[in-house]
Amino acid sequence: MRLPRPQGRWWRRRTIAVSVFAAAAYAIEISLLAPDLSSVVLAGMPVALLGLIVVAVRTGRHPQAALVGTALSLAATALIHSTILQRTFGAVELLLLLVLVVGAARHGPRRWATAVTFAAAVAAAVLLLRSVAMWWNTPELGLLLILTTVAALFLGLHLREEDLRRAAAAEQVRRAERLDLAGDLHDHVAHYVTAMVVQAQAGHEIVTGDPATGRRLFANIESIGQEGLAAMSRMVGLLREGTAAGEARTVPRGLTAVQELAARNSATGPRTSVDVRPGVDPENWSTELSRSVHRLVQEGLTNVRKHAQQATSVRVVIDAEGDHVVVRVRDDGTKSGRARFRPSGFGLIGLEERVSMLGGTLSSAARPEGGWELRATLPLTSEAVR
Repeated sequence: MRLPRPQGRWWRRRTIAVSVFAAAAYAIEISLLAPDLSSVVLAGMPVALLGLIVVAVRTGRHPQAALVGTALSLAATALIHSTILQRTFGAVELLLLLVLVVGAARHGPRRWATAVTFAAAVAAAVLLLRSVAMWWNTPELGLLLILTTVAALFLGLHLREEDLRRAAAAEQVRRAERLDLAGDLHDHVAHYVTAMVVQAQAGHEIVTGDPATGRRLFANIESIGQEGLAAMSRMVGLLREGTAAGEARTVPRGLTAVQELAARNSATGPRTSVDVRPGVDPENWSTELSRSVHRLVQEGLTNVRKHAQQATSVRVVIDAEGDHVVVRVRDDGTKSGRARFRPSGFGLIGLEERVSMLGGTLSSAARPEGGWELRATLPLTSEAVR
């Protein structure tokens, strides 16, 4: 969703130019209608109009002040025309007043924007009706002005509601993006850091008795740390370049990344295998589906490292059931071994939100024959929009 673009310098320069032109045209009109007026009046009225237009331009910051200024200008103009020119004329001010009614109702505080705009508009209409009677200055005109003002008021309130809806939608999009980035950050950091911590713990126990294995473990820790730094760099690139640009580089496609996760996990932890059942066609997966499958396997393997201390094997099963993809991550750990790390719950919460957004289901439970299973069912096609 695109947010409204603020007015730039070009718009300000254009507004000033239009204001000066309007003031000059108004001065010429007054000089033609009343050639006997003094130079003070001729010079003062265009300047007053110019100030009025400038006030109208700044309605986004002070709509009520602009509205009051316009009403005062309208009263002064009506007074001058009725005493000096012996006629009532305020079409320009009335037009600007209606514009400011819309602005005040749209941007003003909810407590008194409606009351102020309606009262000012009615006062302006009554003021015109109390001026010198002309052939067009009738009660019907006053009623028309009031109805027009009410229409402007409702237009401003409608625009106000639209602004609120857009702001709420933009906030919802920002919140979804923050949650998505938080989930990605947790997946990357938890996966790599967990592997490093597990191997460091094992290294303390075997480094003295088996130096060769200890050196291999610490080499693995170094390699995993470098991979974690690379993943963090990709996340920073995602934040700098935007979601679309970063996603093209960071989202794994197909099952290659899943095989790499399994191989890395086997090298530093329980033996891990990937079983891809017939009917699974990752080439037809969407970007979001590929990413979700990768995140599911990554979180499942991370949880095995964290909580299944006694696990000796992990099996990743990817199956096709109708128009759904089923992902299972199973381990053979024992219940007594699930206390290596204090559970945070962030990973499963993020996975559940991602799977739910795609229209799938997620479950995590102990298996009757022992071990733990993380299971997710994802539709092949989804209307969810990130």
